[in-house]
Amino acid sequence: MKLQRKVKRWARGALRGRAGPAAALFLLWAATWGAVSLMDQAIFRLVGHYLGWFGGAAPAVDWRGQMGALWISAAAVLVRAALLAPLSAGAAAWFSALGAGRQRSVSTLLWPYTNWVWFRSLGVRLYTGAVTGLVTLGPIGAAGGLCWLLRDRLLALAPGERVAAAVIGGIAAAVWLLLARVYCQRYALALLLIGPDYGFTAAEAIALSVRCTRGHRWRLVGLDLSFLPWFAACLLVVPALYVLPYYTACRVGYGQYLYHRSRRRARA
Repeated sequence: MKLQRKVKRWARGALRGRAGPAAALFLLWAATWGAVSLMDQAIFRLVGHYLGWFGGAAPAVDWRGQMGALWISAAAVLVRAALLAPLSAGAAAWFSALGAGRQRSVSTLLWPYTNWVWFRSLGVRLYTGAVTGLVTLGPIGAAGGLCWLLRDRLLALAPGERVAAAVIGGIAAAVWLLLARVYCQRYALALLLIGPDYGFTAAEAIALSVRCTRGHRWRLVGLDLSFLPWFAACLLVVPALYVLPYYTACRVGYGQYLYHRSRRRARA
C-alpha cells in the first residue's frame, strides 16, 4: 500500500501542469479508435449484405459461405489490432517521458506508425492477447460446456439447489477472473519497454516484463481495484479526461519502478 500511495503521488505530480496535453492525447486516442470502429462497422455491413445477413439479394449461404465469413471476421480482427495496438505503445511512450520530467508532443500517440515499433506493438498485442485470452476464457468455456452436457441433471435439481449451484458457479467464475487478471499482469510492462526510452524488441519486452512483475502482480491488480470509484465517475464522461490519464500515469510509473528495480538487482 505504501508503494501504491507513492506511485499515485508521483502520478499526480507528473500530471501537474500537463493535464491539458494528457486530456488532448486521450481525445486523439478516442477519435482514432472511433474512426477505426466506423471503418470496421462499414466493412462488416458490406460483407454482411454480400452474405445475406441483412436481407440483401445475396446468394444462399452454405457452409463455404460461413467459413468465408469466419475468415473475414478473423482478418477484420487482425486489421483492427494492427491499427489500434500502436496507440497503446504511443500513449505509454508519452507518459514514460513524464518520469524524466519531459513532455513529448501529443502526436507521440501516433509515433509507432512511423517505424518498426508498429510491428513490435502488434506482436506484443497479438501474443499477450492470445495467451491471456486462453487463460481467462478457456476454463470458463470448459465449465460452460460441462454445464451444457449436464443440463438435464441440473434442470432436475430442486429450485433451491439450482440457486445454490448458480451462486457457487458465479463465485467460482469471479475468483477465476481475478486470478486470470493477476496472471495478465506478467505482461504489464511489455508495451512500455518497446518505447523510445527503452527500445527492446517485442520478445525481449515480453520476457523482461514477466521477470520484472514477478512478486508484484497482486499489487498491480490492487492498484486497478483502487481505481474502481474513479472509473465509476467516468460514467459522467468529463471526469474521464482526468481519470484516464491519471490511471495511465500510475501504471506507467509503477512499470518504470519495476524496471529500474530489476536493473538494480541485476547489477548487485
